[in-house]
Amino acid sequence: QSLMTACSRKILASNHWLATDDTMRVFYDNHEQYVNVNLFTDEGILSAADKGLAASKLADVFVSNQVDFPTNKLFDENYKGRLFTAVRHPVDRAIAMYHRILESVKDPVCETLEGCLSSQYMAKNWITRVLISKRDGGLVQEDLNLAKEILRTRCLIGLYEEIDLSMALFKQYFSWTMDLSYDNCKEHIIWKEDERAMNVTESIGTIDGNSDVYKKIVNLNSFDMELYLYASELFNEQQRRYLAQGA
Repeated sequence: QSLMTACSRKILASNHWLATDDTMRVFYDNHEQYVNVNLFTDEGILSAADKGLAASKLADVFVSNQVDFPTNKLFDENYKGRLFTAVRHPVDRAIAMYHRILESVKDPVCETLEGCLSSQYMAKNWITRVLISKRDGGLVQEDLNLAKEILRTRCLIGLYEEIDLSMALFKQYFSWTMDLSYDNCKEHIIWKEDERAMNVTESIGTIDGNSDVYKKIVNLNSFDMELYLYASELFNEQQRRYLAQGA
């Protein structure tokens, strides 16, 4: 989000809101602009829809941890959006999630990453479930196929691990204009993300690709692993298609 707000000067409707004010308006948070809504909860999405978020044209970008629900509630025939995302490798996402869990969960089962992986606190196949709106229950091949089709037909794909190229793709596709400070701002944000990743590694330790923990993460997120590989293919294809147009 910081790359879009601090560096690209976009106004975001996301999960930044004012606890003491329910007026739908733009506000500043450390020089970054947000619309006073919360698109990370069902209640917040319904509230934003009732207030006419899309029709207000206050936000340049909507950010949510869901797909179908906000799409169906916030947009209509008169106000349409274009889905885009930056997909993260499932193993890296699981490690980052565990790091956040350590800050809030005191359950002994999460004293170790391996112990926490199978617990209720860790999401499994999160990307697949979000795309097809299936929060609970088992997943089957048809679910994965549907998630792939949604990415292929409805989504502009970025990769978290290739955020620089991803932002270039978004900039080209959406015709975003950047001010002269963009490159320096982008480098600073990426440096902060790298530093955060280093802190996570120092806190949890390096997870070797041949370790039992790594293999457990892969097995528990097998649908997301295949979806990530497919998203990587789409990312490369879209890079060739759209960035070549702007060359």
